Amino acid sequence: HLEVQHLEVGNGNAGDGSEAAWQVLGWVDGHGTTAEAQTYRYRTRGLALGTHRYRLRQVDFDGTFAYSPTVEVRVMPGGGDAPVTWSVYPNPMRKTGTVEVVAARTQPVRIALFDVLGRRVALLHDGPLHAGSVRRLPIPASTLPRGLYVVRAEGPALVAAQPVVVR
Repeated sequence: HLEVQHLEVGNGNAGDGSEAAWQVLGWVDGHGTTAEAQTYRYRTRGLALGTHRYRLRQVDFDGTFAYSPTVEVRVMPGGGDAPVTWSVYPNPMRKTGTVEVVAARTQPVRIALFDVLGRRVALLHDGPLHAGSVRRLPIPASTLPRGLYVVRAEGPALVAAQPVVVR
């Protein structure tokens, strides 16, 4: 069989490919030894913005294995037309949440959290976002009362808001 392995670069790991950092996503049945070309397919969905590495671990019937060369994929905002692409997760959140943001071009951006009365309860980012770099901003949900909040992003060509729930 073929094990599909994944490494998300920059998500709390060095991205150096150390064995402990790789995660097995799944596997695909092999066709054994054959002279005919074979096609294998495995699909991943819901990848975070940023750089991802993939490799295959081919495991033979006798238990021996070998790794494929590593392939690197960079997930960028769709279309590239939006000045800033962002997402908030999880929603609802309990202890902590994350705002993940990518700017299509370098620009100053302010991202803040507001309660339903419009009071700013946390400033998550205020400064430049560099083109193409992924920023993950923590939301301190454990310090907030339960309820509905709004994450608001403002920049030169951007005003956007997303509701979030703290449980």
